[in-house]
Amino acid sequence: MGEGVFPKSWENYLQQRDSFDKTHFDKLAFEKQRTMLFALDAGTKVTITRVVHHGWGADGRYWVFRGNLINNGKSIEVELPSFSKVHLMPYWLNGRSKNIPELNSKFIGSCKT
Repeated sequence: MGEGVFPKSWENYLQQRDSFDKTHFDKLAFEKQRTMLFALDAGTKVTITRVVHHGWGADGRYWVFRGNLINNGKSIEVELPSFSKVHLMPYWLNGRSKNIPELNSKFIGSCKT
């Protein structure tokens, strides 16, 4: 919260959720309106499960990392922000990279086991 164009708090987001979502999350064909589900606490673990290299028409290809996180005992698949056609800045990785991109350590890093 508070990064880039995102609201400063979860409560602030909830007050303007519908208008924020329609303004900031493009609705792609055959897709429900994108929205934020909940705020993450620092230290939340995301297990990367897929690294996908998508084709995007004449724009070329872009990378997306998908992973699972646990919220209230339920596993939820998430997509890490990576590319302007789908996500708002700041990006957690460079989806336009020619090679498999590195994660932005400001937002996400390796878990210590």
